[in-house]
Amino acid sequence: MNIYAGYFLSRVFSAENLKGMMVSSSLQKIRILMISLLLLNIPMCYYFSVWHQRAPIDVMWYINTDLANMKKPIHVDFLASCHATPYHAYVHNPNISLSFLDCTPHWDDPKYVDETKRFYNQPYQFVVDRYSFATSSSTTDNDDDDDGNDGKVRSKSNKTYPSSTLPTHIVTFDDTYAQLSP
Repeated sequence: MNIYAGYFLSRVFSAENLKGMMVSSSLQKIRILMISLLLLNIPMCYYFSVWHQRAPIDVMWYINTDLANMKKPIHVDFLASCHATPYHAYVHNPNISLSFLDCTPHWDDPKYVDETKRFYNQPYQFVVDRYSFATSSSTTDNDDDDDGNDGKVRSKSNKTYPSSTLPTHIVTFDDTYAQLSP
């Protein structure tokens, strides 16, 4: 829509039209046109800045205000596209740990599929692999090992969680939430 408005304005303000408008003293028409275009764009600006796709900001606000009051440590896992939320721009609480899907590019391995793509391809299977520690698909490390995991469990997704805890909260979008039921 803005392309058409810009094209229209460029035609209105072309040299031929301006010469004719100045002679016919239609400067008032230009002012009316500019005011009407401005008035048409104000509701769109308000909608897109206040309401459209507001959920990520509301989620971060909830985490920062409501969950911050809890006494126990909170771990929130975001199952969404990379950088879909403002993340640490809203949450500055050492009692709350946040994690999200890994979307690091692997230039050395062109066949590598990052966690975000794996999650969106098969959401239910990804969640099962990520959070199931009692299956044969995950390995438990002992305190005696030299790998430095200190009794943590590593799932197929390569995220390391303490074996006694899972994320206290999981955040995802509506379309993938519907696909997470078995």
